[in-house]
Amino acid sequence: MSKLAGKDGICTINNVTLDVTSWSYTGTKDLGETTGVGDDYKEFIPTMRSGAGSLVCILDPTDATQKTLIQQIQTSITDAKIDCKLEYDDANNKRLHFSAWVASVDLPNTANGVVQATINFTQDGATFETPTST
Repeated sequence: MSKLAGKDGICTINNVTLDVTSWSYTGTKDLGETTGVGDDYKEFIPTMRSGAGSLVCILDPTDATQKTLIQQIQTSITDAKIDCKLEYDDANNKRLHFSAWVASVDLPNTANGVVQATINFTQDGATFETPTST
């Protein structure tokens, strides 16, 4: 299992791009059992990879597009796919880039006219490492 966390990035939900202020990501690898008949101990091999995590982004309810997204989140957006670009290595300008499904969203009260949303996600497909300039 690998864990990464960071403070910057962007995510796109329903064609709305949002700034990410903090995030965490856990990558895991499933194990397939290869134990043979008569073995005294179980044996495994690594198989499929997966990832999940959460991100915090800021939404501006005065922006018409973001206001619509807030309304969609409040009604039900857990079937939405998001595109994540999460920065994790400032010294080398690297970030994780992957698609994910929204698992849940927490929308607490607004502060200073903005909404801080916590989005929990489950990765869909491969994770790529890309430079922050793309």
